[in-house]
Amino acid sequence: MFTLLALVCNECFLKYPRVTALVANEENNDVKVLIVGHTDSDGDEASNLELSKKRTTSVKNDLSSEFGINARRMEIDRKGESEPIVPNINTINKANNRRVEFIKTN
Repeated sequence: MFTLLALVCNECFLKYPRVTALVANEENNDVKVLIVGHTDSDGDEASNLELSKKRTTSVKNDLSSEFGINARRMEIDRKGESEPIVPNINTINKANNRRVEFIKTN
């Protein structure tokens, strides 16, 4: 697997067009994507896993309803706080850890 788009902040959906350019293109109708949600370390583990699920579900729903991507081509996964890309030691790092990753799965 490779990461199609590494960082998409939940506050910034401006990067969706990069994903839709690949996934929504008629020539790529067979492309499937795993949407993986991450959080910072604030809160307990169970709450962060639930937040990850809500984040990825929201992104999947947006891509399906706003961009017409078939929902069957997208799966979701949640990591919560378990895979930070930087230490959760300040607000900037925490913001970077609150992200969604898109991974091409085929």
